[in-house]
Amino acid sequence: MLKASKGRHLVAALVASGAVGACAPAAASASSGLLGTTLQTVSKVLSGTNCAQTYAETTPFSPWSDTNSYRLVPGGNFPTTGSGWSLAGGASIAPSSDPNQLAGAAGAGEVVLPSGSSAVSPYSCVDTGQPTIRFMDAGNPQARLIVDVTFVEPAGLQITLPVGVVAPGAKWQPSPTLVDLQVVGGLLQGGAVPMALSFQASGGTVDVSDAFVDPRMRS
Repeated sequence: MLKASKGRHLVAALVASGAVGACAPAAASASSGLLGTTLQTVSKVLSGTNCAQTYAETTPFSPWSDTNSYRLVPGGNFPTTGSGWSLAGGASIAPSSDPNQLAGAAGAGEVVLPSGSSAVSPYSCVDTGQPTIRFMDAGNPQARLIVDVTFVEPAGLQITLPVGVVAPGAKWQPSPTLVDLQVVGGLLQGGAVPMALSFQASGGTVDVSDAFVDPRMRS
């Protein structure tokens, strides 16, 4: 299921039950950094109380009539001092040009994604297999931004799902609200699980800032 925000065009939903598989995000072929980490290490880093901790939540998209609560993806404001994201294919972090500054102006940056480049977030815990994802984007209107998520399910299997392809606005605007397949909830059997978010640009440059997730998928 995908919900398009007013005034934005969601080009295609790359969401189908056949997309589920034990594979890595779009950036995996270009980057051996974070996604080369063993599942054992991922589980160790995000085990126990780390996955049960309370994250600060806000309503950053309320100016666009979205009053859901979100938390920032780790490094989702892309600080220029180091965001923790794994970059490949010429992707880079730059000072933010987004006037909205949803996560606050202090240290804010953006990820610049030329065509063919990608960025993968650090893993963080979500409370369900169906998180809602939203971010700010701008760029070449002819470009496309491919959005994937990768989960580590309780048995240690990596499951990557494409959640959508977004056409950026010429000016900074919020993305559509992207929601994962309901089938993931059954695969992950509920509870808190690690998740990484992946962006890949095609056909032109796309800039992304302020990446958020609603870990409990309220609608």
